[in-house]
Amino acid sequence: MQDIKCSKTIDCTDMLKEYQSKIEYANELRRAYRAKDLLAALTISAISKLREQIKERDEATNKSNIQPSRRKLAWVVRQLKTPEEVRLLRAVYGKQFVLVSIYSSPQRREDFLISKIKIKSRGTIDNNTSSEGAQRLIERDSKEDNEYGQNLSGTFCLGDIFVDSNNKESAIVSIDRFLNAFFGSNEISPTRDEYGMYLAKTASLRSCDLSRQVGAAIFSKTGEIISLGSNEVPKAGGGTYWTGDNADSRDIRLGHDPNEINKVEIFAEIISRLLEDKLLSNDLLNKDAASIVTILLSKNEGKRYKDLRVMDIIEFGRIIHAEMSAICDAARNGRAIIGATLFCTTFPCHLCAKHIVASGIGRIVYLEPYPKSYAKKLHSDSIQVEDHSDSEKVSFEPFIGISPSRYRELFEGGRRKDPFGEALKWKNDPRKPVIDVVVPPHFEAEKLVIAQLGKLIVSGTG
Repeated sequence: MQDIKCSKTIDCTDMLKEYQSKIEYANELRRAYRAKDLLAALTISAISKLREQIKERDEATNKSNIQPSRRKLAWVVRQLKTPEEVRLLRAVYGKQFVLVSIYSSPQRREDFLISKIKIKSRGTIDNNTSSEGAQRLIERDSKEDNEYGQNLSGTFCLGDIFVDSNNKESAIVSIDRFLNAFFGSNEISPTRDEYGMYLAKTASLRSCDLSRQVGAAIFSKTGEIISLGSNEVPKAGGGTYWTGDNADSRDIRLGHDPNEINKVEIFAEIISRLLEDKLLSNDLLNKDAASIVTILLSKNEGKRYKDLRVMDIIEFGRIIHAEMSAICDAARNGRAIIGATLFCTTFPCHLCAKHIVASGIGRIVYLEPYPKSYAKKLHSDSIQVEDHSDSEKVSFEPFIGISPSRYRELFEGGRRKDPFGEALKWKNDPRKPVIDVVVPPHFEAEKLVIAQLGKLIVSGTG
């Protein structure tokens, strides 16, 4: 990273400054070259060079009985910070790329950083400064306002496997299990949570919502399916619209999202009152409210105003959220959900959270974070997030296990017995990954990425 020209410098005088300056250095590189996946491109270049070095060493020393071109190599990339980095690596390496998302509780993350800060500072940084610095780093790492900044929350949820690092032994078991499934073990089948999240993800794909696809699945304590839901427009008689329904009135058919329109109208109403009371600057007083709203929400100014809480309101949407859809379906069909588990592809919003609490559901498992949710803030009396200290509260937990994106690939059965009826432990003999790679296409893809990277560096700009 430091081999590329950058206006920033890395300050290693203490750990806090080192971490912050490295973040700023990487952000500036992405911004200067206008490439959010720049560090992934550098990683691809490094992998290609290292592979060639290993090949040349093997040929020169003749110590390996393996043909250099046939040597099997695995590369470990320590961390990724933007979704664009993940997308580029997947585009180049396909199913051979495996993203391991390692979960740690907020308190454990903070304690770990505080310990590192204090050790490296050799007592020059006090406890309060260490704690505040650790919290700032975690918050910044999660999602920066900077377009080219860190976005760990958006990257983490793209994992192929989610591992809980709070327990070392269970983490090792989880990784071993994934690798066994990846290499075709016939003994690996889905956990209840993996099955539940896969169905939630499947349910999400029937949604035509203009904002995002969200799915939910409610399961009994014994693992029985109670109901599924997706975010879609409700229809008379119960349920939501399906493709092919008469008088299909989904937002995609109407051509607009009423919630977005209402948010802008509310913002314009506030501007109108400020205009009437002459509380705006002179250069805006001669404009009408609509023109001012257009200016404030434009590309240059928009981020600042779109982040206002008034622009986060969601109650004017026509769609019923996936969680509420699943709850309503269960109620309509007379299925009890007290103590049930609800799997959801996205962390529930505050509107869904209160219905979840009222319904008697005992546990929520989510895949993607939803930073705009006020669920924890508004219902801290009834819910606990990433915490199991109070058995009386509804528990909101991040998903742990094999991702829905790898579910069919790893769990779809192959040969499980030989011609004599004896069980086969592995799908293939000798063992090999269950993914099909006829020709290593990533070699050519690497060349394209490296060539584009070279052009960026030579030009000094994106």
